[in-house]
Amino acid sequence: MPLHRREVLKYCTMRVLFILAGRRTWFKWVSPPLGILQLGAYLRSTLKNVEIRVVDQRATDYTNEEVVSRAVEFAPDVVGFSCTTPNCNTLAALSSGIRRALPQALQMIGGPHASAFGAELLDTSCADCVVVGEGELTCEHVLRIWQEGSRDFSTVPGLVWRSVDGECLTNPGSEPLIEDLDTLPFRPMT
Repeated sequence: MPLHRREVLKYCTMRVLFILAGRRTWFKWVSPPLGILQLGAYLRSTLKNVEIRVVDQRATDYTNEEVVSRAVEFAPDVVGFSCTTPNCNTLAALSSGIRRALPQALQMIGGPHASAFGAELLDTSCADCVVVGEGELTCEHVLRIWQEGSRDFSTVPGLVWRSVDGECLTNPGSEPLIEDLDTLPFRPMT
């Protein structure tokens, strides 16, 4: 008898792809995506059996189709998008392309744009959840639930998410801020 996704994720490496969304504009210089690199380093230090990759659409100037192609090559279980508001114009198309190519992958949106717009992003994307504010604890919490094979994120404080029946929910509260920054990994993921 084949294993259910829940059993597979318990014993196999969970693949997480972080995408910094947004193409280059007239401003050709880019800086490293420190937020998702730091998030990746944190998740590597707290979760077992996780493989993380990053696609920086601004640095590579990939088209949305090229980003989706890179995602398909990696075959992630989870796709996390991050973007700033000036670069959010590609988010809906990227999310839709990823959903068509990888329908079983959990999609999360985080970063400055997600913190500013929250639940509105569920209306304009195919994302399953939106992480508002600091992402480390919330993302870890979501990934642990997903790794157990569940889609019930009702215990994640402050998370905006889409239930299995499509209802958009916003959980009360928020994860605590990380007050002691020395507890975070010293170096971002490389």
